[in-house]
Amino acid sequence: MDRLLERVAYVMRPEETEAMPGVQNAFDRAMEAREVSRRAIRVGITARDRFLTRSRPGI
Repeated sequence: MDRLLERVAYVMRPEETEAMPGVQNAFDRAMEAREVSRRAIRVGITARDRFLTRSRPGI
């Protein structure tokens, strides 16, 4: 099974007490996307199956 997994880290400088706004925003959006994905995952349904049923109304 192929998986696309990218890890990114931000290391703050000693004088920083919080991440830069852009970095924090990107992290917050990634966590939102993760939660959407987590809620959508169902056992036994493949991405292909899900796509086919959504693209053909009534199925």
